[in-house]
Amino acid sequence: MRDLAVVAAIIGSAIALPATSSADPLNAVGRTIDLPVTPMDVRIQYGSSHPGSTDLVGEGSLGANLPGDGRLTIRVPHTLGERSIFGESHLAVGYDLLHEGDFMPKLAVTTQVALPTARGARGVQPGVKARATKKLHLGVIREVHAETELATQGRELARSYRATLGTSLKLEPETTASFDFVSTVPAPGAGARDNSAQLGLSHTLGKHSSLHLGFGAGVLSTGQASLRSTVGIDLHF
Repeated sequence: MRDLAVVAAIIGSAIALPATSSADPLNAVGRTIDLPVTPMDVRIQYGSSHPGSTDLVGEGSLGANLPGDGRLTIRVPHTLGERSIFGESHLAVGYDLLHEGDFMPKLAVTTQVALPTARGARGVQPGVKARATKKLHLGVIREVHAETELATQGRELARSYRATLGTSLKLEPETTASFDFVSTVPAPGAGARDNSAQLGLSHTLGKHSSLHLGFGAGVLSTGQASLRSTVGIDLHF
């Protein structure tokens, strides 16, 4: 009963949060996957592009622990095709503000900036993300989590939002999964709202590596269906 009460509390907090948008082509599918946090890791993933396109959309990231339960992450999105294009690099620093208790979830806040490394980009675009996580002991369910993100875009720093509510599952000793409901609201003029369900799978290959897959399906506010997928590998040090 205590675990069920915690689930209800997290769901209630998620409903009160604004919903989100991500400007990168992978549309955050890979970031919903439950991945291990190590002192340092390198992650490379590629995802589906627009229908009919032969371009390969990807992202490379480097993560490292900081003193005081902090985490530094650098992400560099890119597109490989007839012309290789780098997107706006993202620098993020996150810290745990509240440690998990009997009834309280762990609360972490991340501040991030998009750097003008893409062609035509101007200025630094700040953002912030908050995540609440509570471990559970309900069969294969390991935890529930709720996340909300505010990002800015363009010279006018137009706001976009993203919110996630999901759970992490322990399927096998070396395999974990995550299932998330995600709502994205882009900046004005930047596209349609997207409500989707996302499934992530992560399998440990060895002591220092793991493979992850991500799948997402949703419906845009225009009535069109949206499908996306990612595949990637992680190296842990």
